[in-house]
Amino acid sequence: MNVPSNQLTPSLSISSNPLCASAGEAATGRELVTLRGHSASIHSAVFSPDGQRIVTGSFDQTAKIWEAASGREFLTLTGHGAPVVSVAVSPDGQRMATGSWDQTAKVWSAARADQVTAWREEERAAEQYLAGLRREQTAEQERQRIARSRDEGAIKRWLILAPVALPTGQSGAEGLDTEQVEGEGRLRPKAGEGTIVSGSEMKWQEVALENYVIDFNAILGRGARLSVAYAVCYIQSEAEQRGLQMLVGSDDEAKVYLNGKHVHRSLVGRAFVADQNVVPDIVLSAGLNVLVFKVVNEGGGWHGSIRFTDSQGNPVRGIKVTLSP
Repeated sequence: MNVPSNQLTPSLSISSNPLCASAGEAATGRELVTLRGHSASIHSAVFSPDGQRIVTGSFDQTAKIWEAASGREFLTLTGHGAPVVSVAVSPDGQRMATGSWDQTAKVWSAARADQVTAWREEERAAEQYLAGLRREQTAEQERQRIARSRDEGAIKRWLILAPVALPTGQSGAEGLDTEQVEGEGRLRPKAGEGTIVSGSEMKWQEVALENYVIDFNAILGRGARLSVAYAVCYIQSEAEQRGLQMLVGSDDEAKVYLNGKHVHRSLVGRAFVADQNVVPDIVLSAGLNVLVFKVVNEGGGWHGSIRFTDSQGNPVRGIKVTLSP
């Protein structure tokens, strides 16, 4: 018997792709729509009594509600702490039930299409608002970064020695506390000067930055995983200055010496954030001060920054950064 096309009954099956389900015609097996959106295997799927909605349960610990005709996702139901392995819709279509390996079953109230539309409008408005806040925050951070870069205390000139490879099997933290260059805290190099590292000579490179963030990968023109960089500069101070702050950012572990004294140490492998660590009670001597900055790269980004302020966070005055001792 031929069945008119407008009377064909839809069917639902799990696709060969475990992350999607397909709705098709029962009579012909023709695929009508594919539901994509889960991030793990789909274990269960069911139509609503009126055939307008599809509910799916997934190993991503969520259930999703879809428009059967278009495959458009309406809602994601979150709350289970383990895969959702069964879903069901009440005969009147007003309730949904989900069963999970978290040893719970949850009953949900079904939303009307107009309610879903209203919720989506609210979500879009909220997303636009948050996007605006993020743009404003990014712009303000850039303004602050530019302003900080003009500080006399933002160190933008360095002598760089890199990359110094860590021995096989040595961690970043271990590498930080190993002197790759003997007497690292008392270094006083000059531009172009050679230093013996592991039997080979490396030369100190003079670097002038537009801002005060050192990008070692950019300076080297390549990445150097599991390596150390040394950065040295000389700070001339018109007078002794006490009670200063030193703000340090690094990616990853870092150590700082000032006038041969160890003043900062971070053993955390982390993403770079400028001024992340605040080191109080810093003293700049009248005349010459020697700053040695050691930064470890465990992989990926490799950055460092140092900025001096007074105890209230204001720019330091009366100093000049040079590259000659």
